[in-house]
Amino acid sequence: MSRFWIDIDNLPHVTIFDPLLRELEARGHTVELTVRDFAFSVERLRDLGLPATVIGRHYGKATWRKVAGTLWRAGQLTRWLGGRSFDLALSHGSRSAVLAAAWRGLPSVTMYDYEHVSTGLQERFASRILVPGLLMECGVFPDNPRYEGYPGYKEEIYLGRFSPDPGFRQQLECPENAVLVVLRPPARAAHYHDPRAETIFQAVVQRLRQSSCITIVLPRTPDELAELAPLESPTFRILRRPVDGLQLVHAADLVISGGGTMNREAALLGTPVHSIFQGKRALLDEELARQHAFHFISDSEQVADIPLERKPSRDHSLDDTLLNWLCARFETLAREGTSRS
Repeated sequence: MSRFWIDIDNLPHVTIFDPLLRELEARGHTVELTVRDFAFSVERLRDLGLPATVIGRHYGKATWRKVAGTLWRAGQLTRWLGGRSFDLALSHGSRSAVLAAAWRGLPSVTMYDYEHVSTGLQERFASRILVPGLLMECGVFPDNPRYEGYPGYKEEIYLGRFSPDPGFRQQLECPENAVLVVLRPPARAAHYHDPRAETIFQAVVQRLRQSSCITIVLPRTPDELAELAPLESPTFRILRRPVDGLQLVHAADLVISGGGTMNREAALLGTPVHSIFQGKRALLDEELARQHAFHFISDSEQVADIPLERKPSRDHSLDDTLLNWLCARFETLAREGTSRS
């Protein structure tokens, strides 16, 4: 049996690795977790009953702070790895984890699904980089043997085991006949952020506050929470505690977000999505748009055209294909890493 180390760098990674961790343990492997204290990641792991060592935090939006923070956290992870023995390190785009694994001579696998992200560090230090097969088929990546395509969207890792909670709206104190909107601000701390998204976000906020919809806003940082708090009302609510994000987007009639993962989750679960992301569009998102499961908002004037209405009911039909594929691949790579050591 193998020993795996998983590093959680951001809140969506909790959802990604929860079923992977449980499946690996069910197969008899040992898994240890580290987590960066950022965007409710620690709290969400605690809610799921997953023990993890908290290492590092968010170090600021400035580029130099991001670089310094990545290196500092990599050093902290390297020290944590001292005296521990693993066969394979796993992460979803955690630069610090990839660096720490390389410095310790530990084989590592990282994943990402946004082709415009900066990948130089991963390409140099990761043992293997897993990306959606669609990106490989479209020739997005250079001829690099570190890259390998997986079937489907990464969100299918956990959506295959998703079971809707019929009482979730009631937990939110949202009447069944009300239009429920989930709103997530653009990722201002991300290196790919485009300030135009903030202008569109403000237009969305204004329209939703003037509507009869119940809006639940998911701030990313304490600063965003402080900015949005004065706007709160009985129908424009600021989320201050972690909730099950999948239940939330499934219960919603509409998701408006500046991020990618939540938008794709909603689209795959049948919830209408309007993206206010203004950076380079992901090929995966454009594919969902071609399937009419995804809509792009390019300027503030288009905000008035967003339909605020109840969504039609739809059953999602996803399975564990990707989850099982990844676990089998991790097992193989762990064995290969052990045989080389």
